[in-house]
Amino acid sequence: MTERQKPNHLRPTNLSRFLFGAPYYPEHWGEEEWRDDPDRMAQAHFNVVRIGEFAWDRMEPQEGQYDFSFFDEHIKRLAAAGIKTILCTPTATPPRWLTHRHPEVLRVDANGRRMEHGSRQHACHSSEVFRSYSRRITQAMAQHYQDNPNVIGWQTDNEFFCHFSECYCDSCRDAFQKWLENKYGDIAELNKCWGTAFWSLTFDSFDQVSLPYPQRPTYSNPAHLLDYHRFLSDAVIEFQKEQVELLRQANDQWFITHNGFFRNIDYRKFVQDLDFFGVDIYPMFHREQERPAATAFKLDATRSFGGNFIIPELQSGPGGQGDYLHSPPLPGQMRLFAYQAIARGCDGILHFRWRTCRFGAEEYWVGILDHDNQPRRRYREAIQEGEEFERIGSDVLGTVVRPNVGVLYDTGDPEMAHQALSHGLSSPSTNAKSIHGAWYKAGYNVGLIHPEDDISTCAIVILPSWPIVTAALAERLTSYVEQGGTLVITGRSGIKDENNNVLAVTPPGFLAELCGVKVEEGFRINEPELYPNHFTLAGEVVHQSEWLDRLEVTDATVVSVWTEGYHVGVPAVTSRQAGRGRCFYVSTFLDEAGMQALIPYLSETAGVSPLLKSLPEGVEVSVREGENYQIWFILNHRNVPAMVSDIPAGTDLLSGAEISSSVDLGGYGVAVVKVKKSQR
Repeated sequence: MTERQKPNHLRPTNLSRFLFGAPYYPEHWGEEEWRDDPDRMAQAHFNVVRIGEFAWDRMEPQEGQYDFSFFDEHIKRLAAAGIKTILCTPTATPPRWLTHRHPEVLRVDANGRRMEHGSRQHACHSSEVFRSYSRRITQAMAQHYQDNPNVIGWQTDNEFFCHFSECYCDSCRDAFQKWLENKYGDIAELNKCWGTAFWSLTFDSFDQVSLPYPQRPTYSNPAHLLDYHRFLSDAVIEFQKEQVELLRQANDQWFITHNGFFRNIDYRKFVQDLDFFGVDIYPMFHREQERPAATAFKLDATRSFGGNFIIPELQSGPGGQGDYLHSPPLPGQMRLFAYQAIARGCDGILHFRWRTCRFGAEEYWVGILDHDNQPRRRYREAIQEGEEFERIGSDVLGTVVRPNVGVLYDTGDPEMAHQALSHGLSSPSTNAKSIHGAWYKAGYNVGLIHPEDDISTCAIVILPSWPIVTAALAERLTSYVEQGGTLVITGRSGIKDENNNVLAVTPPGFLAELCGVKVEEGFRINEPELYPNHFTLAGEVVHQSEWLDRLEVTDATVVSVWTEGYHVGVPAVTSRQAGRGRCFYVSTFLDEAGMQALIPYLSETAGVSPLLKSLPEGVEVSVREGENYQIWFILNHRNVPAMVSDIPAGTDLLSGAEISSSVDLGGYGVAVVKVKKSQR
């Protein structure tokens, strides 16, 4: 893993083998349970396990007394069965001796409550004391395992910011003040950028700046909040970077990943230090009707951060803690979840977990084996997966997903700026999810793309109501259009500067010239039943969703107008040609129904088509591309048979059958068809 490419949505993982296995927790069990594990795993064609993310107390039972012998033995036993190990830095759960001796490392919530030992993720990433202990355990592990051939990679920590991201401890206050001083240099510059003239907020020095406590006593400055969110992201990135550097110094052949993603992390920056990203996928958090599209969105979002990825935790059984418990995946769904992930760029699957724990907060997060350690249908399904992944892995690795409809997506400034002052409106990520879902359900080759990536590979790019659009991004989008792309910009875009202050120019700000429109007024539609508004385009009716921009056309063609209420006759959709391409401005948010209505018109304009002419309800199609071939994944998300036509001729890698034009899928069935590019 020494050659590391710049992260982009087309980056392969460069893994030499498709990874398949499970998180493994030998510290929860005894010899009676361990005995059969290697053989059972080998029978399921496992080639990897993940170990150690919550076992700091076992590795360092007393400060400075490291003992890795327990894990050494298990790594050795598994290796004898052909199973390698991904180790984790165990910093999500510091041991009690640490938090007892140093209570100052504990996080503090907005109400001033200090977190307690008894759960997880209770230590602050800005605490220099905690970071010092993090470096020590990471270095001790790295040095101990640096020459162990059975350790092939690492996962940093575990699900940064899973439960909550904000912290209001003294360490965060001090670190935030230093972060601000490094950014602005002079307190006068901060006052200018934050607009502290409002409400007499002016600061005389950086050590006067407090953390932005919510509702103390009222609303916070949105510029202050945006910088706080940026600080939280940078703090966890730096915390991870310290671990990564120690691991690379010990053995630069190890791959390093993480298992995100959650709020208040700019993942485009976060993945810079990793070989590839990882994401934990639990589809049963979603209701059945929304599950396929919601999971596809999360998988595509993961790929947008840095290319192909792995899944360190994929749901295998029902799961729950506290006051909730999922329904179990039905027979065939565990395998279906895995193939949906692979279809959208995953190069490794680890099902959570190997064996269901009998104690603790997650004793009903059900694994491949049940509480009684008996192999049943989930184990048999894992065997089937393992056999199949072993056959198709070499064909899958090295291939990438190349969408031709791209929805811009960024967990950094656009999302953080909205969080800081949302006005109760849908966020950019919520709008992106709705737009992505519409194209996904219509069977198009849609994906999510970070704006710093090369978007020229997409025939259509959609900007989903971003408050912050910089001059640099506007220039990049203009170039995309001029070179032949079709750009769709939705309402309330380009209204803020990089400090989360309103621009002095008329919206859509830096996009105005490209769009050829100005926004005279923006309307939050709080009572749509009293103030209905809709427009019609190519025979399809689109109702406004939450927001409406009243447009003045300066250099564009009116495509459609609003047909009701105060806005009758006002432009709703405009189009402007620039170079070889075209920019559309849609003066409202697009929910899924609104986007679905516009797809026929936009796809015809841009010359894009669904991957297949028609799809049965609940069937998903996705394509991964190699140098000389494609792999078509046809997935049936319903428990009823489906016949899918218009499949390109090729070989089903699962059955070995030659496919000429159609496939019959059983309930939750899967086909994986390898197609020579010349045949499509």
